[in-house]
Amino acid sequence: MSTYFMNKKKVATQVCISHKSQGQQAIVLQWLLTRRDLEKENHWVTVKESLNSELDGNLSPEGVTQILNLCYNDLPADQKNCLLYLSIFQKGCTINRKRLIKRWIAEGFIVEKDGKTVEEVAEDCFNELIGRNIVRPVEHSNNGKVKACQVHDMILEYILFKSSEENFITVVGGHWLTPTPSNKVRRLSLHNSNPEDAKEKIESMNLSHVRSLTVFGNLHHLPSYSFKSGILQVLDLEGCTNLNTNQQDKIFKMFQLKYLSLRKVNVKKLPSEIGKLQYLETLDIRETDVKELPSSAVRLQRMVHLLAGNKFTRLALRFTEAIAKMTTLQTLSGIEISKKLSHSPRKHAQPHKVEEGKHLQY
Repeated sequence: MSTYFMNKKKVATQVCISHKSQGQQAIVLQWLLTRRDLEKENHWVTVKESLNSELDGNLSPEGVTQILNLCYNDLPADQKNCLLYLSIFQKGCTINRKRLIKRWIAEGFIVEKDGKTVEEVAEDCFNELIGRNIVRPVEHSNNGKVKACQVHDMILEYILFKSSEENFITVVGGHWLTPTPSNKVRRLSLHNSNPEDAKEKIESMNLSHVRSLTVFGNLHHLPSYSFKSGILQVLDLEGCTNLNTNQQDKIFKMFQLKYLSLRKVNVKKLPSEIGKLQYLETLDIRETDVKELPSSAVRLQRMVHLLAGNKFTRLALRFTEAIAKMTTLQTLSGIEISKKLSHSPRKHAQPHKVEEGKHLQY
């Protein structure tokens, strides 16, 4: 057996024994063991020697940072972006796989590769993060596929500060305090926090270049001008409360939007201006009271995923001519097809895929 395999087995054993009761530290070390360059013997020996003092006892904060830097630097550029993006979510947040993948694609992190579609490449990236023990699966579908995940606290703290350093994502509120960026904010995530503190921090920021906005909790403290960004591509308000008319009007003037989630938001009707969002690829209005899209939605000819319906109130979105003419649809859920449309001789556009189990039955 080679020295490489002997050393790797020895250190792996040490990790399991020395850090068995320190869950967070063990997680970091397990990530270390997945590094690709450790397949080269000299790299493994170097890392092993540099961590000898750390492996003799509890990992120091410096040791943890050293390991995390090694692991982070080992990732390809696209996976680095996808990893840092996880800092958008709150501590302990359960992250839906499909929601995350759709957002990665809308942000432009994923491109077609080796004959695979962007969706397939994104799935591979997600599975890679799972395989490296960076995120842990918390929910599985009936077919065994990971449905949702969480980020380990120690890793989340690391990527949060890494994102802040690189001005990749700006987080307001939440569990850890990060400095207010001196540069223009690119991606903004508002966590549950003191409304007045949040408002003060937001007002001190340059939001003219925000391309992504995520809000958790109450929208009441969010200044209305936060919705004025003409280059915003991703707007995720899932589960937010107190969306007012002024804010809603501004949403449908964000003409560059690719991803819009109003899931679990108190919305009863979408305005005709939605037809102006001609770059929109994902619209998530599940668990709202929206019963029908306005006729102007026919102009949404880049729509890929239309997610609707409310399984709790048994409400479905009416299948209309506007939806029928969305020729790029791949995913359509929560739809009610009326007898009039189902018997119409007109040929409707057929979505490439209908999400399994999402149709509401009456």
